[in-house]
Amino acid sequence: MTEVSTTKTLADSSRTNTGTVILAVLLILPLLVLGAFLILRESNEDAEVSSPPITSSVNTIPIDPPLDLLDFTFTASNGESLSLSDLRGKYVLLYFGFTHCPDFCPTTLTIYKRVKSQLGQEAENVAFVFISVDGERDTPDILDEYIGRYDSDFVALQGDETELARIAGDYNLAYDFVPLENGDYTVDHTVYKFLIDPEGRLVRIYEFNESADVIAEDIGNLILN
Repeated sequence: MTEVSTTKTLADSSRTNTGTVILAVLLILPLLVLGAFLILRESNEDAEVSSPPITSSVNTIPIDPPLDLLDFTFTASNGESLSLSDLRGKYVLLYFGFTHCPDFCPTTLTIYKRVKSQLGQEAENVAFVFISVDGERDTPDILDEYIGRYDSDFVALQGDETELARIAGDYNLAYDFVPLENGDYTVDHTVYKFLIDPEGRLVRIYEFNESADVIAEDIGNLILN
């Protein structure tokens, strides 16, 4: 297993070479598209925009100027609808995954816990959000039990294909349902963490292997500035 892969089944012997190629494309293509978009956007930016403090980590991608995001609405683990706009006024640390994930998702939620702990009181200014791309299996009850293993204050949302497709371009979100030999399925998915500012704009992309220390320091600096 390598840290930059985007699959639930890196530890599953049933993966095929074709699946590996698909995963490589899912990982590399979004970065290429995002890089080209940011270059074009910067070259066409007419007005000066004050830049937030930027970490020097190579595993953190600053989005400068910040990217306006579409609002979205999903069903939360408490059964109620929740929109991105409901979280205005806070930073939002966002990750797309699914509850049957054996590696990347648990690791990311553990990082969430460490980031929250290191932020201390400043964590009140951050919403930690997990959106499932496997809405058929990940019902609100399942999500509530799952997210509670890490922190009951974390937000877990049940994704649906229509809404995910509508916002996918904002995050270069890619995911793929992969059948397994036992008749079940897994989901290959993007493993980046996204930081959204209190105005609902994308300001950071953290690669999977970015440390909790760096993320906490970066978010803390943004809050203070």
